[in-house]
Amino acid sequence: MPTRFFTGMNGLISANAISGALADFPTRAGAVSALMGAIQYGSGVIGSAIAGTLADGTPWPMGFVITVAGVGCFVSARLVHRRELEVQG
Repeated sequence: MPTRFFTGMNGLISANAISGALADFPTRAGAVSALMGAIQYGSGVIGSAIAGTLADGTPWPMGFVITVAGVGCFVSARLVHRRELEVQG
């Protein structure tokens, strides 16, 4: 069930991430869109490679990759939020 929730939020998160990136660089929309696509596919390739390398017949490698991705997203969001607070105040 947690995996369904994590995966189900991808549509909301991806759309908002692309929208936010395009809002920051409106004159470079093509390059930003291409970079966002490359990051999405690249992280999928890297995550799949790690899960495949660690595969042992259990769901733990996939859980590990999801956990690392989730923690990375959380840390990134906190860093961006901190930067926005510094810019505002």
